[in-house]
Amino acid sequence: MNNVTAMKVLQLSAYERIKQATETVLLQLEDGADCGKMRLVLNEVLTTTVVEILRVFERTVVEYKERLLRSEQQVQSEERLRWSEQQEQQEQQEQQVRRSEQQEQLEQQVLQVCPQHRLLNSLFSPTVMLERAESLMIQMLRA
Repeated sequence: MNNVTAMKVLQLSAYERIKQATETVLLQLEDGADCGKMRLVLNEVLTTTVVEILRVFERTVVEYKERLLRSEQQVQSEERLRWSEQQEQQEQQEQQVRRSEQQEQLEQQVLQVCPQHRLLNSLFSPTVMLERAESLMIQMLRA
């Protein structure tokens, strides 16, 4: 039973008990009963009702605490997942940077070891050749 339904049942139950106690007190007044007996009846009904209200209240507090705990656990789980995803993304980026650095180092080593490769590289990179040719012509003109 959810909390709203339990509270409505409790409210109806408390209302019925108080109504019944009121009718009992009124009947006893009509019969000429003493105030002490009426006080006992009212006290008993009200005490029982308060105990029931407190029981439902305690159950409600426990349920809310459980919900709060589950919510906190879910938030922590989502944070761990986000952190894990960020770490994985960062590792992938670092691996990509390392690969590109390794590729660049390998290309430099090949260029140093193999002069023919340097010539082929110059052939396939005409912009580099043009820049070199321009700088050579400038140097020749200055000399």
